[in-house]
Amino acid sequence: MSCDVVLIRHAESVPPSPGRPDDPARSLTAAGAAAAELLAHELAAMKPTAVVSSPYRRAVATVEPAARKAGLEVTTRWELREWDSGLEPTPDYAGHYERSWADPDFARPGGESLRQLTARAMAAVDRLRWPHER
Repeated sequence: MSCDVVLIRHAESVPPSPGRPDDPARSLTAAGAAAAELLAHELAAMKPTAVVSSPYRRAVATVEPAARKAGLEVTTRWELREWDSGLEPTPDYAGHYERSWADPDFARPGGESLRQLTARAMAAVDRLRWPHER
């Protein structure tokens, strides 16, 4: 039996505070919440059997409307969290990602490399699929 996994990035969220670590409690903007409601119709039409999310508030808020329409609870999994690049948000943080993209094994102190992120995410998706493929 096959299992389709639909990956969704969170809707538009409140920007991170410059100079501080990313806050998992950041919420969606009003536009992000509206987009999550629109997404709910599309996802519910797929008749999901599970809705699993990062525990970050913005991720849960993105899929909650779809879960509600499908009569499901949102299950959170820590391993689905965002990339911990080791960078604190700054107005120019995007430019600091260049080295990580150029060298997937590069990790800043306290952060994970893109290769580590990829391995974590792929393992998480494999674990999510397994119970639904039987």
